[in-house]
Amino acid sequence: MMSRVHTPISVSSTRDNPVLRVYWPKNQIQHVESGYLVGWSYSPFDLVIVTIAKDPTRLDDFFQTKQSLYYEIKSLKILGTLNLPHSCYEHKFQDNWLNIRLRTQFSHPQIYRVNDTDLSLNLHVIYYVPPQPKKMQILSLEPLSLLLLKNSVFDHSSPEYKKDQHTKDLLQKLDLHFPRRPENTWNRSLRSDLVELLNQSFEVHVFMRQYPNRKNNILIQSSKRYFLFFLNLLHPIVLFFLIFLRVLNELILHVINYRVHPSLPNMRDIFVSARQVDLRLQQACFWPVQYMKLWMLRKSKHVVMRDYKEYIRLYNNLWLVANDIIFGITMCSFILENLPLVVNLLDKVLFKFAIKDVRVMVTWLIDTPAGLKLNNDICKFIVKLSVWIIDVWYTVLLSFRQYIPWFVRTIAFSGFCGASLMIALMSDFLTIMTIHLYVLYLASACLYNWQLRIIYSLLQLFRGKKRNVLRNRIDSYEYDLDQLLLGTILFTVLIFFLPTIYVFYLAFAVTRITVMTCLAIFETILAFLNHFPLFVTMLRIKDPYRIPSGLSLEIVNSESSKENTMPTLYLFCKSKPMSFGSMFDHYRKLARRLISHYLSKKSLVSLLVGCPIPPIPAEQLYNIQYAMLPHPRVSTKKLWNLFFESK
Repeated sequence: MMSRVHTPISVSSTRDNPVLRVYWPKNQIQHVESGYLVGWSYSPFDLVIVTIAKDPTRLDDFFQTKQSLYYEIKSLKILGTLNLPHSCYEHKFQDNWLNIRLRTQFSHPQIYRVNDTDLSLNLHVIYYVPPQPKKMQILSLEPLSLLLLKNSVFDHSSPEYKKDQHTKDLLQKLDLHFPRRPENTWNRSLRSDLVELLNQSFEVHVFMRQYPNRKNNILIQSSKRYFLFFLNLLHPIVLFFLIFLRVLNELILHVINYRVHPSLPNMRDIFVSARQVDLRLQQACFWPVQYMKLWMLRKSKHVVMRDYKEYIRLYNNLWLVANDIIFGITMCSFILENLPLVVNLLDKVLFKFAIKDVRVMVTWLIDTPAGLKLNNDICKFIVKLSVWIIDVWYTVLLSFRQYIPWFVRTIAFSGFCGASLMIALMSDFLTIMTIHLYVLYLASACLYNWQLRIIYSLLQLFRGKKRNVLRNRIDSYEYDLDQLLLGTILFTVLIFFLPTIYVFYLAFAVTRITVMTCLAIFETILAFLNHFPLFVTMLRIKDPYRIPSGLSLEIVNSESSKENTMPTLYLFCKSKPMSFGSMFDHYRKLARRLISHYLSKKSLVSLLVGCPIPPIPAEQLYNIQYAMLPHPRVSTKKLWNLFFESK
């Protein structure tokens, strides 16, 4: 038998006495059993108990024949006895031999001696619950991360990223000022290699318990051969079908991301629906790769934290897409069953609220709105221009009116691709149908902002100041009398024109804010459908051990030194599940980003001075999902090679 060679951990001490740590599997070894303890000797002072063997003579044959199936089997060894008297195997493993008694089901294991070691040796018995890989349970020292690239969640220029980097820099400086001694660090923490052994203990225990009773069933073997033969016939068909879908995805992605000119935007930058299609297609391109990784993981029978993250990412995305399609089909059936009502509602929104009511509001401003006396000439000019724009767009909508039922059916049938695509199409439809409102808002905002800038420049003139463009500062300057007189005349005229311009700007800004509120609601629903950690939440509620966030050691009991026994401290190694706050941390940041963009001080100032409020960039809305995808995406050739290698 071969035993794994580990770098020994520095021996922890309690008042200069050495400490031996024995990791005991909870509820895996019963008190009525007796035999030889089998496990790993991670270091001279770290022993991991896995299972119990009745006959040690069969273990050598088992280790030699089955070590290829489990990587950790070849490092197993006999560590001692349980409820047995003196054994001849004690001299074979004289370096770390345990003699343990387990009297009742609720009693703690008592180690009577460790070879001829001095009884002053301190003993730590650490209970651990062996995680079951088939239930996707795992122990981890670090919180589970669902992102491939943590730094890609937020842009490097974002305030959140700068704040996190500042916090990390401060922590690094604190570590430099208060360094920790290596021996204290090792003694109070677990090693990742040791945790990996704990993760493999349950599978090895089950495999060794089933090994003596395994028999080759001819019926099972023949059925497996027929099943493999059927899979070999089906494999080329599935392969070519997936490659065909992948090529089709690549063509659609090329069209969506194509730019006529490098300075011009593509469809993905303009339309929300194109961005949603791009996300779903890129996810579909990565799903086969994730599935093949999990399939190879199941063949290797070796659970690794990195592969477990792939499992969480894959099924979280699949659950989101499945629920997205279910919601979409439900909305589709609702819209089709109430098609006349939906068509009438859409017609009312387009022609009454977006056309008729806006025109009534504009014509109302030509008189004395709310008792305000406005400039009649400017009012007539702006009203005529606004009514002309509204009438032109009304003519365009009239030609589109007969196609409204067809368009509603198209949006409804898009629900078979998911409710997110329906909402994205609604967002694009609202943006296109309110172009005239955006044009009116943009024109009034530019006029209002231009007037404020001129008034500010004239105020600088009266103060005897002038802006120095070269040095980007304001210098003192002496103006002539003619310049001051002309500035006074212009300032007086603009001040009298300002209330009229401001009233029209305020009216069109209200319409723009209304449209942006609807778009923000659509964006929030899209973010919920695309980013909500549904599968992770279900795992957290059903089995917290599937979503680890670290390990903690809790003191269970302690026993002082007795006759032929050593002072023992009983600990419980407990897996800490990920908190709901940690699960939704990135999504809270996304919500704060939406709120800070639309309700920020900058947006309020832009609204007051007439600067257009841009929509939130798409990269900030979809960065969490794109952070779960590889960049660049896996090529078709690499996918083809992966399929043939996995065959």
